[in-house]
Amino acid sequence: MDSSEFARLLARVDLLNEEQRSVLRDMLAQPSTSGRRMTSLLDGAMPRHCPACSGERIGGWGSAHGLPRYRCRDCRRTFHPLTATSLARLRRRDTWLGFGIALQEGQSVRRSAATCGVARSTTFRWRHRFLSTARQTDVLSGLVEADETFLRRSYKGARCWSPASDTAPPRPRPRRRGLSSTTSGASLRERVPVLIMRDRSGNTAHAVLRGLTAPDFHEAIEPCIAADALLCSDGVRPFAFAARKIGLYHEALNTRAGVRVRDGVFHIQNVNACDSRLKDWIRRFHGVATRYLPNYLTWRHMIERLGETATPAAFMLDAVGRNSQPNT
Repeated sequence: MDSSEFARLLARVDLLNEEQRSVLRDMLAQPSTSGRRMTSLLDGAMPRHCPACSGERIGGWGSAHGLPRYRCRDCRRTFHPLTATSLARLRRRDTWLGFGIALQEGQSVRRSAATCGVARSTTFRWRHRFLSTARQTDVLSGLVEADETFLRRSYKGARCWSPASDTAPPRPRPRRRGLSSTTSGASLRERVPVLIMRDRSGNTAHAVLRGLTAPDFHEAIEPCIAADALLCSDGVRPFAFAARKIGLYHEALNTRAGVRVRDGVFHIQNVNACDSRLKDWIRRFHGVATRYLPNYLTWRHMIERLGETATPAAFMLDAVGRNSQPNT
């Protein structure tokens, strides 16, 4: 509710009789419906292990501050579903489902703040807290397509640059958006390489590459692909190196020669379409700071994975319940 709607609401309060005022006071004294729904969602997600000792013998231990508590039978410590997560000690849980709507619709920071009724700095902090907690990658199997793409390197929001940092300093002169880069090719001073992988079941994984060397590709691919998978990519040599190191069967397409599909099975059209959807979606933010790029890739990954089942509650459970299981 914006300020004008709130002012109109206040103007109509004087029209209420005493009985209606009493009902209104009772409603304001109770937790909001959104807050009760969020509490019920957290109550239905039981942690899989103790955050202190990683023990799996967990039992219920009452509740406190609107959250269910659990006790580890090994170390005897108590905790709740948000303990030792990036969401611990965050307030205003009654507006989290509203923030789930903002995540589902890909809203900007300003619009998310208006949706939740909080400050812009709060929604910006929430965005990266929730996305850093959410599951980031899937383990891919079967025929896995892989392709690298590039996004503009950005120092958006940075107030200073230290020579000790591992990134190149920003250009001293600004450049208008839409103009070509100062250098040809995939210059890492201006563009960030992103590796996108997708299997034929629709599962997706991503990684921000440190560089374009073979070890960089190997480091990004190994934890995301099952050992018995088949890797299909273009003819970039680092893919062949990574497949050989991991022990994967590799099919390389000579896309420069116009080979798009081979044997009717081997192609990278699905992952190329995923790259296109990512760039179209991320364009709404008018530039993403490179240091936050992994969180935005996770955000897009959540949207791709949830698909038609995407709801505000599903986004919240994806972020909150990453290490949780249904409560029985």
